[in-house]
Amino acid sequence: MALEKKVDEFINHNTKEWLDKINSVNMPNEKERPVLEIQQRLDRLELVINWNMRLFDILKEKPNFERHGLKASISVTYKLNDLKIIQPYARSIQESLRTFHYTNSKITDKFVKLIAVTKNKAQASLLEGLQIEWKQGEYKLQKFAADIEKSVKNFEDAVYDAIEKS
Repeated sequence: MALEKKVDEFINHNTKEWLDKINSVNMPNEKERPVLEIQQRLDRLELVINWNMRLFDILKEKPNFERHGLKASISVTYKLNDLKIIQPYARSIQESLRTFHYTNSKITDKFVKLIAVTKNKAQASLLEGLQIEWKQGEYKLQKFAADIEKSVKNFEDAVYDAIEKS
């Protein structure tokens, strides 16, 4: 009986904590932000995704609460649905950015001119993210994510081809 009570207290505490996290999220404000932003990192400026990735942890926790028979309110469900729509695009954009930064670090003076055009195309695609906001809809996010994935992949291929040839 004491163990059951402790388990119930634990579940209630975590449920309240989870609901507080969700209720503290202001989705309209989150979605007003541009997809990408420029941040100072160490001694240079870097293009980064402009999204609180911890919000996706909230999505991961939802099945755990449902297993315990807990139901979310309509407002919480609405926020979770918004997160579900944005998550795959945010992850894809984040992965493209990582790939771009990693590939860019592989460029040497030997072949920098050979891949300049491809790099500029990839950068131009990425910079579009400064103009796009999360609220602009699934189609716009999907198109942007696909475009940068393609341009970054072309950049990556060009760099590794240049590395092989040098």
